[in-house]
Amino acid sequence: LTQIRMKEVEPEMNKLKTEIKKSEGRIEHWNKEKADLLEEIKKNPFHYSRQRNEKIKELTASIESEEKTWLDLQSQLEKIQKT
Repeated sequence: LTQIRMKEVEPEMNKLKTEIKKSEGRIEHWNKEKADLLEEIKKNPFHYSRQRNEKIKELTASIESEEKTWLDLQSQLEKIQKT
């Protein structure tokens, strides 16, 4: 990127980088929450419940959705960096 072009796209790049970090934080949080629930069930199978199962499904869907968002943000950032 040229110096002039860099100054033009820097605010947009910084915004995308911030959104990517936020997305990574959400994915990390949800993965930990899901792992904790799965570990709890593993330690004590009698703790299994429909509510926990639904929560695990919700977390899985949220993680998958957020991963798509993250990939889209990364793609946008790479596109800007290549121009």
